[in-house]
Amino acid sequence: MTGAVTFAVLMVTAYPAHALADHVIGQTDRQAALKATRGWAGWTALARHVGAYHLIVTAMTAAVIAVFALPVSPVGAAAGLAVSAATHALWNRRAPVH
Repeated sequence: MTGAVTFAVLMVTAYPAHALADHVIGQTDRQAALKATRGWAGWTALARHVGAYHLIVTAMTAAVIAVFALPVSPVGAAAGLAVSAATHALWNRRAPVH
């Protein structure tokens, strides 16, 4: 399987994974309200949301990788998820969210 096909399959997986994780089951109303606030309450809400989000994304991505036998290395997957978690947290803490 080519890198382009692997990328395309993972991108097609990313949208429903994101929608489910960010808007349906990966974030409580409380987390959404607090994640950009100052102090420990905000950081705690953000960490719980980003953690839940990435558990869901990891599960969906791992299932697709297994079903389609995609050539994704564990190191590559971990690196991608780490970048996703860091950028997701940064985006959720940005000033416009306040």
